Amino acid sequence: MTDQTSEVTDGVSAGPDADESQPSIFDQPEGTDWLLAWLLTYAENYGVEFQVTLHVRGLIITGVLISGHAYLTEMAKQFRGLIHGDPPEGQLSIHALVADSLDQYKSIYRDPASEGPFELAQPGYMHLRRSRIIHDNGTMIPSGGALWRGKLSSVDGFTIGELSVSRS
Repeated sequence: MTDQTSEVTDGVSAGPDADESQPSIFDQPEGTDWLLAWLLTYAENYGVEFQVTLHVRGLIITGVLISGHAYLTEMAKQFRGLIHGDPPEGQLSIHALVADSLDQYKSIYRDPASEGPFELAQPGYMHLRRSRIIHDNGTMIPSGGALWRGKLSSVDGFTIGELSVSRS
């Protein structure tokens, strides 16, 4: 590593409020873009959300980058929305059980609203809201967007901003 790279690494690896014992943001699993991982830490730690377009193994996926905590919160809400009527007395519906489990799994992720130190994690997955896959004929699937979870190491490239299809 050159002296210049070392200076950049030292400046980025610590981050605001970082624990020096944590690994550098540059120490990512093979095939993972350190810059995308670094941006993802802001979503995970501070709840920063922004539009992004991902290139994943030949697909183009566009949407709003969100934290894992927000993703599980919204997924639980979707399952609760599937509950129709009251289950038999003393029983929960399967949708309520799934939603309750998702609420418990949220603790895996730092709640961006909580106080605490900045963590430079090595995230394995990223989450999008209003995600759409852009088909090669220009159509977006699904047209209204959906929650999406994908492996960070599968992302081949990214662009800040959401793509839209223009109709000429």
